[in-house]
Amino acid sequence: MADIVRTIAEFAENVALLIALTFLCSLTIRRLTFASPATVSAIIGFLFGAVAFVGMQIPVHVADGIIIDGRNVLVMLAAPFGGTPAGLIAGAIVAGYRFYLGGAGMTAGVGAILSAMLVGLVFRLYFKLDPNDLKIRHFLAMALVMTPVSLAWIWALPASVEAWPIFQRLVGPVGLMYPLTALILGLLLIHEYKRIILSSALADSEKRFRDFAEVTSDWFWETDAEGRYTYLSGRFSEITGLPTESALGRTARELGRVVDEAESQDDLSEAIARRKPYRNAVSWRTFADGSKHWVRSGAVPILDDAGAFAGWRGTSTDITRQRESADQLRQAQKMDAVGQLTSGVAHDFNNVLAIVMGNMELLADRLENKDDLKTFVEPAVAASEHGAELTQRLLAFARKQTLEVQVVDLRELARGMEHMLARVLEQSISIEFVESPGLWRCEVDPGQVEQAILNLAINARDAMPKGGKLTIEMANARLDDDYAAAQGEVAPGNYVMLAVSDSGCGMSPQVKERIFEPFYTTKDVGKGTGLGLSMVFGFVKQSGGHITVYSEEGIGTAFKLYFPKADAARPDQASCRPESMDTASPGESVLVVEDQDRLRELVERMLVSLGYRVVAASSASAALALVSAQDPPCDLMLTDVILPGGMNGRELADAAEQVQPGLKILYMSGYTDNAIAHHGRLDADAQLLRKPFTRRDLARKIRQALDSAPSEIQSS
Repeated sequence: MADIVRTIAEFAENVALLIALTFLCSLTIRRLTFASPATVSAIIGFLFGAVAFVGMQIPVHVADGIIIDGRNVLVMLAAPFGGTPAGLIAGAIVAGYRFYLGGAGMTAGVGAILSAMLVGLVFRLYFKLDPNDLKIRHFLAMALVMTPVSLAWIWALPASVEAWPIFQRLVGPVGLMYPLTALILGLLLIHEYKRIILSSALADSEKRFRDFAEVTSDWFWETDAEGRYTYLSGRFSEITGLPTESALGRTARELGRVVDEAESQDDLSEAIARRKPYRNAVSWRTFADGSKHWVRSGAVPILDDAGAFAGWRGTSTDITRQRESADQLRQAQKMDAVGQLTSGVAHDFNNVLAIVMGNMELLADRLENKDDLKTFVEPAVAASEHGAELTQRLLAFARKQTLEVQVVDLRELARGMEHMLARVLEQSISIEFVESPGLWRCEVDPGQVEQAILNLAINARDAMPKGGKLTIEMANARLDDDYAAAQGEVAPGNYVMLAVSDSGCGMSPQVKERIFEPFYTTKDVGKGTGLGLSMVFGFVKQSGGHITVYSEEGIGTAFKLYFPKADAARPDQASCRPESMDTASPGESVLVVEDQDRLRELVERMLVSLGYRVVAASSASAALALVSAQDPPCDLMLTDVILPGGMNGRELADAAEQVQPGLKILYMSGYTDNAIAHHGRLDADAQLLRKPFTRRDLARKIRQALDSAPSEIQSS
C-alpha cells in the first residue's frame, strides 16, 4: 500500500510538471496565427513531444529499467488538438526517446506510447473531432480507452520480470492519474485554444476594420473630451493633404477654418451639448494647406467605465465632388427650365414678328414714292428685325434653333474673321491667333461659330476699356471619362477646342456663376441685351459640345469651347449653291398650310406678289383634301411644322407625297422640332424656312425648293 501511495505522489509531481510545461507551450501556440495550418500542426507536435520528453526526465521508477509518467496523455492529446501531423510527430519523438532509453520496459513503453498515439488519431479522424468540438466526455472517453491499453502492455515485459506485482502496483495510480491528467490538460488546452480563437478573431476584426478604414472614401477619427484628435485613419492625410501625425492632439478648428452648414448647425450644436450621437452634419472646411472641402460627419460619444463622457468616435466623408455635381445639376435644371420658357415665348413671338415684318415690307413697297411716309415704316422694320435677332438668340440659348452642321476647319474660319474683329475691337486691343499643328476638323454650324466668336470678342472688348490683348486659340483636345463624369453634361471623346481669352478685368465668382443666364448682364442699361453668352452656351450644348470659363479678377477671362471632332469619312459641306431667281415661273403654284390666320394670309399675299398661284389650308386634313382635288396639281407645299389636329408638318408631307409623288416640300418654323430635326440638326431630306422671314427670304427659299433635286438641301 505504501508503494502505491508513493507511486501516486511521484506520478502527481510528474503530471504537475507536464501541466506547467503545457501551459508554457500554449503561450507559444498563441503566436502561431501567422503560420499555415500544416506548419502549426507540426509545431504543436514538436511542442507536445518536447514537453513529454522533459517529463520523462523525472519519471516514476517502478523497477530496474521500468518507468512510468504522464507522457502517454500528451501523446494522446496531440492529434485532437493539433491534427494528424501533430499526433504523429509527438508519438515519434516520445517513442524514439523511450527506445533510446532502453531497459527492461522499453518494448512495453514504446508499445504504450504508440497505442496512446493511435487512440488520439482514431478520435481525431474517425469521430472527426477538432478542438471546437471537444468536451469533457471526450477526454474521459479517450482516457478510459488509453488506460487499460497502456496497462495491458505490462504483460509485454520480459519473462525475467514478474508482471503481476508491477500491474498491482500501477493499476491504481494509472487508473486514477491518466483520466485526471487527461481532464486537466484537456480543459487547459481547450481554454487556451478558445483564447487563441478569440485572439485571432479579434486580430482579424481589427485588421478588417483597418482595411476598411484605409480603402473607404471616409476617414475615421476619435477625439478626447476636449475635441483633440486621438486617432485618425490614413484617408485623412490622403484627402486633406495634412500629415496624420501633425493633426493628432489638435482640434478640427485648430487645423483650419470650419463653417457648419446652416441647415445642420442647430442639430449639431444640440447633439454636442447633450453628448448625443449625430449624423449628416455638413461643414465647409479650409485646411491649413489651403485646400477647401465639403465634409459630412457623424459620431457617437465615448463613455469611460464610470459612464463619464470621454470623447467622440466618428467618421467624416469628403462630399466636395458630390456637392459640386449637385450644384451643376441644379444649375442645369434651372437653365433647362428657363430654356423651356424662353423657347415657348420665342416661338409665339416669331409668328407675331413674321406678321409684322411681312406687312411692313408690303407696306413699304406700296409707299415706294412717298418718302415722307416711308420714314415711319423703316424704323418699324428695323425694330422688328432686331426683335427677330433677339428671338433667335433666345432659341439658341434654349437649344431650339436649327443648326446647319458642316465639317469645318476652325483655323480657316477664325482667320477669315480677322478683319471683322479688327473693326469691332478698339485699336488699343491686339489680336493673336494661336494654332496647334495637325488641327482636326469639327462638325459645327459655321455661321453660329462666327456669331459665338463675335459675341465673345465684344465681351472681351468691353472688359478691356484701356486696351489689352485678345487671344484666339485652337487645339485638339481629348476629354477623358473622369473629366466627363465630373462635368456631367459632356461625353468623353475627341474635340476641337476654340479658346477666346482676354487680359481684361475678369469676373467675380458671383458674376461667373450667372453669366450664361439669359438677360443677365453687368453692362449699363442700353449697352447689352444679356443674350450674347446665353446664345453661345446654348449653341455649344446643342452642337454636342462643352464650354468652360476661367476668370480671375484683375487678370482676365478665358472661354473654352469644345466641338466634336468630325468623322474623317464625312465630306465637307461648306460650299453653298448660288441663289436662284426670286420670282415665279409661269404657272407655278404653292399650297400654304398654316393654322394662324393672319400669318397664312400674309404668306398668301407675299406669294401672289411674287407671281405664284396660291391655295391655302389651315389644317393638315384640309391640305390633304386640296392635294387630292387640285388640277393641275400644286408644285410645292409650304407647311408649318407644328399643326393642330394630331398631324405635324412632317407627317402631312409624307401623306401628301403618297397622294402626289414628286411634290416638293418646304417647312417653316420658328425653332427646331423633332418632326424635321434631330438634336437640332436638320434632317438630310428636309428644307426649312426660319420664322420670322422677309419676302426676299421667302422668294429665295421657294425658288430653291422648286429648283432642287430630291437629294439637295439648302436652309436659311
